[in-house]
Amino acid sequence: MAPGHKFQLEVSLDASQVANFDPGQQVKVVAYLRHGEPHERIVNFSLAGRGSALFSFNEAPGSLKLAIWPGSVSTSGLQNIQTIAVDVPASSWQADSAIKLPEIPISDYYWNWWLHLTQKFSVDRPPAGAEGYPVFCPAITVYDGDGQW
Repeated sequence: MAPGHKFQLEVSLDASQVANFDPGQQVKVVAYLRHGEPHERIVNFSLAGRGSALFSFNEAPGSLKLAIWPGSVSTSGLQNIQTIAVDVPASSWQADSAIKLPEIPISDYYWNWWLHLTQKFSVDRPPAGAEGYPVFCPAITVYDGDGQW
């Protein structure tokens, strides 16, 4: 255990059953404490589709809500969004100061939804009217390569 940290939580993830798994895709695990700032860890997966996040606390953190999300997405507002979530009750810390949760499976549904949410788009030229003059504040609709939103 790290010096000065008395309590640890290990969160193991399993994406091995995801059909289009890419080990380069990072996932973020965020631990929301009842009081205080959220703690976040980026998880890198092995080629086998497994990864883990380790959280350390100076004192028993009490009840926690864990949320799992794509690594590139901001943590703000994540606590109330539908995603993979796990509650860790405060009583967990009474039995032991080092907790290892059972492996959390990541389904195709969430993996593909996350990939869709993290797509990056670029506009290669400013919007212009029929005469070629710039148009300010136009409505812009963006489609990906296969015509889907």
